[in-house]
Amino acid sequence: MTTFPSLLDSLAGALHQDPPAGEVPHHRALLDAHTEVQRLDQQLLAQANRPRGGDGGLLESLIDLLV
Repeated sequence: MTTFPSLLDSLAGALHQDPPAGEVPHHRALLDAHTEVQRLDQQLLAQANRPRGGDGGLLESLIDLLV
């Protein structure tokens, strides 16, 4: 996860004696959405890799999960 301000940002601000820039809400929303997509991908993979008792193969199980 990216943190703001980064070490390089802090160093540059200290050298230039500028006040640290605030976080851009739009950028935070993009990072949060990316994190949520990664979490959902992990859940989907965990469900797809879980053994099923049906006659169908992995593709049918994955289609059932998506429907």
